[in-house]
Amino acid sequence: MTTNFQHYPYGAYLCRDSIVYFNRRYEPIVRISEPTFPDAGNREVSVCDPSEWIEHSGQHWFYSDANLPRRSSETRHKLQTLLTTIPALAAEVQRRSSRRRTVAA
Repeated sequence: MTTNFQHYPYGAYLCRDSIVYFNRRYEPIVRISEPTFPDAGNREVSVCDPSEWIEHSGQHWFYSDANLPRRSSETRHKLQTLLTTIPALAAEVQRRSSRRRTVAA
């Protein structure tokens, strides 16, 4: 069975106080927000609505057509590390992948 990377992170929107990871369709997956001053602690991770418009000042891509995850072990490793580091991101990618398979069946 081959992995469908459609729902995996493709890049990130760079926002004022957060980073929003998006998939190949540029649909937002999760937002990671910095704690507000003077609060200290962990970053807040929240699931995004896939149709939500994200106001951003820049973008960063994790790979291009030259190093697609289905052909590049380095890209697959980079994405897996990202998912391992951010469990809420991994859970949402899994949820969206499962939902699509169920609907398509």
